[in-house]
Amino acid sequence: MPARSKVAMLPDELRTELERRMAERSFSGYQELAEWLQAKGYPISDDSVQRHGAKLQRKLEPLDLAGH
Repeated sequence: MPARSKVAMLPDELRTELERRMAERSFSGYQELAEWLQAKGYPISDDSVQRHGAKLQRKLEPLDLAGH
């Protein structure tokens, strides 16, 4: 079984804030988001943030299409 992602292991409040910021930035700016998390003491790479963002974006696409 693969290891759980570092983003998934963030506290719920912080992960929710990260996801909100991702959506506001149209799922871009992952380096800056990783730096923001690192400044808060969470050693997470921009690649990890990008992977989480891609999964979240795929999950939200059907909801976005249904709203139109």
